[in-house]
Amino acid sequence: MGKMSLYLVTCIAARSEIIINEAAIFFSTIYDGLKTAGLSLIELGGSAAAFGDMIPQKIIAFIAHWLLQLVVSGGIGIAIVFIICMGTGKVIEIFNDRFADEKTAFFVLMGLAVIVIYADKIVLLPVNLILLYILVFAICMISRAFLEWDDAEQKKELILNVGRMVLILGVIWFAFRSLA
Repeated sequence: MGKMSLYLVTCIAARSEIIINEAAIFFSTIYDGLKTAGLSLIELGGSAAAFGDMIPQKIIAFIAHWLLQLVVSGGIGIAIVFIICMGTGKVIEIFNDRFADEKTAFFVLMGLAVIVIYADKIVLLPVNLILLYILVFAICMISRAFLEWDDAEQKKELILNVGRMVLILGVIWFAFRSLA
């Protein structure tokens, strides 16, 4: 499987109107989600900053208000970004150590080719094609990891890392949904 086949599949995907529309929807949804999360984080900081308004001296109340706003909004925002960066770094490290080979290139190309070829039919499902591609690729890599790893300790580590990531993302998701 060479660079030419990767180039051809990428060109076909880039020219497909359905793929272009699905990518636009995917990235606009991510943007809307990040905007909503940011506004919810600012609102949460504002709720915490209301405690600073209870101080009777105006100058101290003003300082406390904005200090609480910055500490809560900034602290939680930095913590979320840190967790996402650490998780992404861990996934990239695992990918580079175990999956940077021809089998992975085959999965990537075949998944992309199937989605491009059958995009007219898959688009009828209530799922975004780009998200479907990411999920299929992740499921293939996790399945491959379980088939290739003989060490039970490594399997346990993978399950724990995936579980932690799902738990953290679930908590963040439901926390922001309850604020909205």
